[in-house]
Amino acid sequence: MPFAAYLETISIPEWRKAYIDYKGLCAILELIQKEQHQSSNNDQLGKYTLLLYLLISRISITKLYVYSTIVFADLAAFYNVVSHATKEERLFFFKLDEQLNLISRFYNGKIIFIFFLGRLPIPLQYAKDDNLSYQVARGRLKRALTEFYRKLEYLQSYKEINMVGFHSILKKFERVAGWQAKKQYVEKVKQYHWASSQDLEKIMEDTVCLFANEFTCGNRVRSARCLKTMRTQKFASWIVYCISIFIVMDLDIVHRVSYIHTHLQIYACFSVPIIFTLGVSINMMVWTQCKVNYKNIFELNPRDNLDYHQFAELPCFMLLLLTLFMLFDFSNSLDPWLPSNQCPMTLFITLLTILLCPFNILYRSARYWLCRSLVSCKHTFWQRRRTRG
Repeated sequence: MPFAAYLETISIPEWRKAYIDYKGLCAILELIQKEQHQSSNNDQLGKYTLLLYLLISRISITKLYVYSTIVFADLAAFYNVVSHATKEERLFFFKLDEQLNLISRFYNGKIIFIFFLGRLPIPLQYAKDDNLSYQVARGRLKRALTEFYRKLEYLQSYKEINMVGFHSILKKFERVAGWQAKKQYVEKVKQYHWASSQDLEKIMEDTVCLFANEFTCGNRVRSARCLKTMRTQKFASWIVYCISIFIVMDLDIVHRVSYIHTHLQIYACFSVPIIFTLGVSINMMVWTQCKVNYKNIFELNPRDNLDYHQFAELPCFMLLLLTLFMLFDFSNSLDPWLPSNQCPMTLFITLLTILLCPFNILYRSARYWLCRSLVSCKHTFWQRRRTRG
């Protein structure tokens, strides 16, 4: 996968403008390549001029007759060479310095905010909450540590992706421009705090130790497994295949049903929530394509959630059952074993059994989360609710 596509996939939507502008730098490289094709003779003259400048400045070089093997003595000599480069190459390094300073300011601001969080006093109203039981306070502390570690993971991912971005764009520059700049510029990048500091890793290690001491009886391996977020979710292509089969069967069964317009109201109460759930899966697909972090907006568990493929599987299966029972009802094909007047109740019991199935199939944790959410919505009128924020 090209790095530009990888950056779009793994970048955090809220921090999108703070990442390295890889596409903008690639556009400048295209200008450099276009300029080289248009003025090949001038480029050849510029190479000899650059070599002469290096000899006069006593910069150590290897194999002077090969332009692409220039090795600069230090960073100052490197920028002296950049000042004698073409206009497009100077623009490239100006843009690269601009991106480096932007990343440094963003990272330093996040680190300062993290250190500031550790020095915040406990609110007096929260500390004197006598109605707060020990188990509730312990659960809130566990969720707070998990959320804090997830933010640290985001910042670590931001740091790693930008470092890979600098390596990738400099490697591409060497291939396009024909002279080495990666080694010298990476040394400059490593002089910045965000690239060389180990403060973030130390904070993450301290968080794992604190979580292990409080919640896992000192087991750091288990603590790290509880805190760390899965970077990539396993995706099975058979899910899309099942969804397609369910939808095709739905359409075929509806086509076979006779007098559906006279009996449609019987199953309206079943079809509306199922179709609504399918609409939610379509929204999830659009949010994913548009890089909207809906998992953070709706406060979903980052370690245990469904993507839009998995989310659409169960509603499509329920829609298939709905159309099957409609076919059995209207065609009387199962009469007298299943009379027509018992089909709606049988469908309701079947759907309720699927929703409350205790076995670890059909995304049990997601089904139980839905049931708990529905129950909590019922109690919102007389109970005080608090969000994680």
